[in-house]
Amino acid sequence: MHIWQLCHLGMVVPLADAYYQTENPKFVGQDKVVMRKTTIQLKKNFNTLYKNLNTLSPVKMHIFRYLPTSILIYILSQTFKSSFGKKFM
Repeated sequence: MHIWQLCHLGMVVPLADAYYQTENPKFVGQDKVVMRKTTIQLKKNFNTLYKNLNTLSPVKMHIFRYLPTSILIYILSQTFKSSFGKKFM
C-alpha cells in the first residue's frame, strides 16, 4: 500500500500543478508548454520512484517511464480535454 501511495502522489501532484501553471485552467490540455512540463515531471517522478523502490504500483505506471515524451504529451492533453478529465481532474 505504501508503494501505491507514493506512486499516486508521483502522478497526482504534477497533474494538479498543471492547473496552477496555466492562465486558464479550463483549457490546460491545450497549453503545450504546460503539457510538456507536466509530462517531463511525471517521467522524472516515476523514474526516481522506480530507482528507489525497484517497483511501481500498479504496474501500469511504468508507462510513464517507457513511452516517449511526445506520445505522453499527446495522451495527457487528450485526457485533460476529455469528459473524464473535466469530471475527475
